[in-house]
Amino acid sequence: MIAKILLIGCGDIAIRLSRELAAPELEFYGLRRSVDKLPSHIRGIAWDLNREQGLANRIQGFDVVVITPVPNSRDESGYRQAYEHNVGKIVRALESSSAKPKLAILVSSSGVYPQNKGEWVDEHSPTEADNFRAEALLAGENLLRNSSLEHCIVRFSGIYGPGRERLIRQVMNHESNSRDADISNRIHSEDCAGVLAHLIRKQVAGESIQSLYLASDDEPTPLAEVKRWLATQLRVEWDVDWTEEKPGGKRCCNQRLLASGYEFRYPSFREGYTEMLSARKAQAKKGDQ
Repeated sequence: MIAKILLIGCGDIAIRLSRELAAPELEFYGLRRSVDKLPSHIRGIAWDLNREQGLANRIQGFDVVVITPVPNSRDESGYRQAYEHNVGKIVRALESSSAKPKLAILVSSSGVYPQNKGEWVDEHSPTEADNFRAEALLAGENLLRNSSLEHCIVRFSGIYGPGRERLIRQVMNHESNSRDADISNRIHSEDCAGVLAHLIRKQVAGESIQSLYLASDDEPTPLAEVKRWLATQLRVEWDVDWTEEKPGGKRCCNQRLLASGYEFRYPSFREGYTEMLSARKAQAKKGDQ
């Protein structure tokens, strides 16, 4: 029996997920405004989520629906449109279907946790809408949580990986500030896809999954430490030391995810950035030829 998986938003993480899950018994569909650049194994469904009428007909009949909202802008309007208005339209459309999905997954963020004194947080920790991003994220989560759909919400911490090299550029440009003392949490984009694939495989196999997971690697680390390590690998002089600063931020706990059987490919920033730096070096060498 072929299972049909719909990827709504269908950006980088969703495309990685489709490659991770690729199997003859799975069909992938990607719904987004422009589908011309989708890989050939994903069947495109061109749709502007500003339109709600007719959406239900386009997204019914799928076994698994993965929602990865992508704000069109980083301001309040962009976040509210992506996580509040668009998720609301999707949830209403799925609920109105006579063939509801067996599982709807929403990608959210660890940004919903307000803790900022180095505390550990997990799926039981209190959340708070203390800024417009957290407010929009929680609104989207609640729309799915309060629906009649079988669902799972996955809160990713800071995503890095190919195409997400901001921290490397900061180190190369000697950029630092007092917030470097804060605890940082991260997850490689391949692990983001791996986590989603892991949960979908369990669901398809008839195994139970929780309705909420916090997904972050094994080592919450002060950002200054990550930058110093990167500087060493890049052979960049780095004499900034924020160790006397009282660390802020939070520490994301991944124990529920590990208990479900997931094994991280990149359990810390070292493994992930080592691979990224190797790829950069290979690309530079290729460019010199």
